[in-house]
Amino acid sequence: MFYNSVQTKGIAEPKQSSLSSLLLAFFISERRPFGRLSFFIFRIMRPLHPKIAAAYEVFSDEITSLFLSARDIIISESEGFTDELKFGLPFLYYQKKMFCYFWQEKKTGQPYIGFMEGHRSEHPLLIAGDRTRVKILPIDPEADLPYESLLEIIQELMSSPYYEKKR
Repeated sequence: MFYNSVQTKGIAEPKQSSLSSLLLAFFISERRPFGRLSFFIFRIMRPLHPKIAAAYEVFSDEITSLFLSARDIIISESEGFTDELKFGLPFLYYQKKMFCYFWQEKKTGQPYIGFMEGHRSEHPLLIAGDRTRVKILPIDPEADLPYESLLEIIQELMSSPYYEKKR
């Protein structure tokens, strides 16, 4: 599915005069999430490959909605993000390098986003646990996404030397 799009503050916005495109324009200008609505608004931007969509379907509907909303917030920050399947997990790559993945803890079932180069960030919401490279951002399925914190983490990691483009 392809859309005729216009660049708006680095985010491709569909050319259509529907309610969803108006909400998306508001979202971009205000930089605020619409909670669960953001899942439906952002689906317009970049549809998922069926195999990658199937990887998200192993979770409950509520967690799938959270993960897809977080995914869309992350990919809206740069055109350099791509979806991949790695180890059976839905991954986001940034400039052809692993950036983050979406999963839930086996024991508690709590969803989280694992940032592959999380050790490069000192953000207080990131938890290393017994991992050396990856830090996770736990997500409470009952609350809205920590939008501002997620953006801070993404921007901090994207600007790290590891993700700089080689010339």
